[in-house]
Amino acid sequence: MAVEWDTSQAIAGLDALKQRVVAAASRAAEQGGQVMVETTKETAPVLTGRLRASIYSYGKRREGYTWIVRVAPHADYASQREFGGSITAKGPYMLRNRETGEVFGHSVSQIGSHYFSRGIDAATPRIADVFRQAMADAFGG
Repeated sequence: MAVEWDTSQAIAGLDALKQRVVAAASRAAEQGGQVMVETTKETAPVLTGRLRASIYSYGKRREGYTWIVRVAPHADYASQREFGGSITAKGPYMLRNRETGEVFGHSVSQIGSHYFSRGIDAATPRIADVFRQAMADAFGG
């Protein structure tokens, strides 16, 4: 005597679920990147708005079952504002604010504001919520 059980419908259902999960994860990665952009823009220091405007997401890609979205500021002084450091004028010139004319001196030091790190910390729970909701949607919940 033999017992037969056709699992083709179950396998097809799992394949469909896999496709829904992958599609939901892709959308969630994109949404998570936008959450990160919004949050880091909120924590970025603002004088002219150039640093804030330079933050965007790019390069969404998949490696196996891991989704990667890069978020970064692109202003040339972004790391200076994040980590701090010194700026020294080239030549005998003084550093000044181009818009107001305020003179800072030949060399200035800044303490890092850690705006990007604070943005990551603030965005992490929101991004987790985005992924949780995406997976609930993919599983029909």
